[in-house]
Amino acid sequence: MFNAVKFTSRGGEIVISAQQEEQVVAMTIQDNGIGMNQSMLSAIFSLKKENRQLGTEGEKGIGLGLVLCKQFIEQHGGQIWVESTPGLGTAVSFTLPVGNG
Repeated sequence: MFNAVKFTSRGGEIVISAQQEEQVVAMTIQDNGIGMNQSMLSAIFSLKKENRQLGTEGEKGIGLGLVLCKQFIEQHGGQIWVESTPGLGTAVSFTLPVGNG
């Protein structure tokens, strides 16, 4: 969510959606921000410093957010993926199994 805000210009749009399909909950955070090229997208879950970019208002990050999200989601039996197009925005989606209690 914070990345969507950081990489979407003022007045842009961020949509958060969730749905349950059988025993899995799927969530997507989608923005119409600056997007990412294929090089950045392929390293999105990496700690490589050269793949970071500043936010729309010069905001910096340390690059841990999505790395930690991926670890957390996978340790709980889920999956995470990112789709993006430069200039059109990004969608981060993940699934998690529904708990039993």
